[in-house]
Amino acid sequence: MISKRELSAFDHPKGATVGNVDLQAGVAYWVTPSFRVNASYRLDAYFGAIRTLDVAGNQRTIDRYFHGPRIAGTVRF
Repeated sequence: MISKRELSAFDHPKGATVGNVDLQAGVAYWVTPSFRVNASYRLDAYFGAIRTLDVAGNQRTIDRYFHGPRIAGTVRF
């Protein structure tokens, strides 16, 4: 069972700084003069964003990554 003292590791500070990187690479192709298709891949990375406890009960910060493909179409009138 977790004691109240251990739970204090999850207290939120008054302020914090989190490093963040956003990268996106892709291509676009005009199928017709009024319709475009886009395909890209995006990475959104946060460094030191989450405070947690490891298996030994020590507090540490971990990084978090969100990434994935994206496909979109654009119509111009």
